[in-house]
Amino acid sequence: MNLIIDVGNTNVKLAVYSLENILKHKRVIKHNALVSNVYEIKNAYPMLDKAIISSVGNITTEALNTLKEIIDLLVLTHNVKLPFVNKYKTPKTLGVDRIALVSASVKQFSKEHVLIIDAGTCITYDFINNKNEYQGGAISPGLRTRYKSLNNLTANLP
Repeated sequence: MNLIIDVGNTNVKLAVYSLENILKHKRVIKHNALVSNVYEIKNAYPMLDKAIISSVGNITTEALNTLKEIIDLLVLTHNVKLPFVNKYKTPKTLGVDRIALVSASVKQFSKEHVLIIDAGTCITYDFINNKNEYQGGAISPGLRTRYKSLNNLTANLP
């Protein structure tokens, strides 16, 4: 039984999974509530063994250290061994959130062409080929940012 933690730009998402089944998932709006939510999940699922965290949002070193005391934690970075070959021209600039998505797609759709679209604070598009090689992608404003931009920068659009 493991825990996945995704610290995004706007929300923190947590999921408990076992044998490829999600047992619980939770979205936390306040980043500073991450540690208390992990404690709560750990108490509810005492068999939790390991966790992985992907963070593009704000998380303090203190919070990371506390999480490491609660559970065996792997912090996803560019130095972690990945299940795909990163052909991105500047691999160190690829966000760990996108690395996590590509890794998951390779696990689920190995040796297939896959376009991964993630619609969060930003919308990302990432492509992996049937050789499990990351070819690249794009990032654009998310729906809320698009709406605000149109509202603020146009005369007659909502």
